[in-house]
Amino acid sequence: MAKTSDTPQSQPAQPANGAAQTPPAAAPPAKDRTVTKGQLLAFWSVVALTVAAARILDHLLPGTPESTIERWLMLPFGLFLVYFLVRLK
Repeated sequence: MAKTSDTPQSQPAQPANGAAQTPPAAAPPAKDRTVTKGQLLAFWSVVALTVAAARILDHLLPGTPESTIERWLMLPFGLFLVYFLVRLK
């Protein structure tokens, strides 16, 4: 549960001798990891394709349990996620 009281943050003590504080060493700038619109479109297209394939297979194979169809589709979808995330990294 979130904290509901509004207590001010304690400020670090200022040096008594009046010397200027030196800022901490700046970390090297991180790579710009922006996600392109094409990557977003590819990801959501595969998600939509997986959902559509599940519905189509459920309609075409009425005797097959839904859990079996989900297993068939989760393996390729999981492999896609691994590939997508590794490539995004």
